[in-house]
Amino acid sequence: MKKSIFLIVTATSLICGYTSGFAQIMWQLQITVSGTPPLTSVSTASRDVTWIIDYTQKYVYRTTNGGKNWYKTAALITTDQPVTIEALNSTTAYIGTESKVAKNAGLYRTVDGGQNWQLVYLPTGNSNKFWNWIHFFDANNGIALCDQGTNPEEHFLIVKTTNGGETWTPITNQPASSGSEYGMVNAVYFYDNLNGWFGTCYSGRVFRTTDGGNTWNGFNSGSTSSTAMQPGVRFISPLIGIRTSVESPYLTRSTDGGQTWTPVSNLPVININWMGPAISVSSPSINQLWVGGVAGTSQTPFILTSIDDGVAWQKQTIPDILAGSYVHSMSAVRFGTLNDSVQAFGVTGIATSTGAGQILNYRRPIGLVTAVNDERPNLPSAHTLLQNHPNPFSQQTTIEFVLAATDNVTLIIYNSLGQEIEKLVRAEMPQGSHKVVWEAKDHASGLYYYSLTTKYFSQVRKMILK
Repeated sequence: MKKSIFLIVTATSLICGYTSGFAQIMWQLQITVSGTPPLTSVSTASRDVTWIIDYTQKYVYRTTNGGKNWYKTAALITTDQPVTIEALNSTTAYIGTESKVAKNAGLYRTVDGGQNWQLVYLPTGNSNKFWNWIHFFDANNGIALCDQGTNPEEHFLIVKTTNGGETWTPITNQPASSGSEYGMVNAVYFYDNLNGWFGTCYSGRVFRTTDGGNTWNGFNSGSTSSTAMQPGVRFISPLIGIRTSVESPYLTRSTDGGQTWTPVSNLPVININWMGPAISVSSPSINQLWVGGVAGTSQTPFILTSIDDGVAWQKQTIPDILAGSYVHSMSAVRFGTLNDSVQAFGVTGIATSTGAGQILNYRRPIGLVTAVNDERPNLPSAHTLLQNHPNPFSQQTTIEFVLAATDNVTLIIYNSLGQEIEKLVRAEMPQGSHKVVWEAKDHASGLYYYSLTTKYFSQVRKMILK
């Protein structure tokens, strides 16, 4: 089976700059990289830990301090090329490979931060050529998908582990491919230990499991082309999710777990050429989605975000990306005292094995959707919670927020332990700017949080009472 993957290139220098805190631009350029080794996959395990694959030279780049520094791990000693990675923490990660010779592709594991890589699974026969994705539910239980065979109607190969990747066993009911259908790199998402989905190429299908990957059912995802590729699949509940495609319709949405799909209209980008990666984060009060793609004759990269379950989308500001490059892969996690912020990394690439690429970083509160919007400059384009003033303060402070539309608002004060102290607002409020004064003279000095929540928006900020 001949597969194509989007290729990007990595850094000649491993030390990169880092901007702390939440800057004004949505996605920041962390480092511009050069050279020939493409990067194919990024996996973020925590706020501090991220791993990125170097496809050509078989290295993995790792950060353990949120991207301040990147370190090159030992290379894989194999004729295979690494294509997908799943990172559990700063020491443990798993790699799936592509076989370039007449043999199977393997799964590899490191438990020492990439100093050594161990082959942990090699399928039998010689037809398993490409590992598309790996997912771990916890430290012991994982699942992975490999393309099997070159003939029509042959099965995918899905294997599972229950002992941290020491051994892998094929599932009993392997899903059957259709024609020349095969998997897509990193096109997988598990909402929990039971509900999961993966996208395919040359069929327009998305597969769904409701029993942790033991059985799968395939559903058409809205693409009618026989060559359609579904590189991005993301769900924010067992029922509601999106998928991206390199062919029209570029973005579709499901509200029944992936059984039926509806094209998403009124996207804030015209002349889309394709969409690729998709990521999401979820909190008790809000879910946020991102998708990436390119548009126009100049192949301009873009990133869109949604905070209403994928119904409406806004175009986010991104740094200048090198000509011919695009956002190839993204990964995100929540962090913060209340799990109210997101740390994400994206890698840019080009469609050849030479050139230059970049690593992008996103660190913002969940639900922040400040967008590019030139059509209605006098109206707020997104809900926003501003920093209180004065800060630090004594006795009282003013909290301001902006609503893009009339909404039901809750504004709550929390102490440093995350315990609710006072509910300042719980009411429907109109579009526009609003101010609320908190009288804090009866409270002890120290760190406090204030949270603004609506149906599809949530943001938290810190303040200090002297």
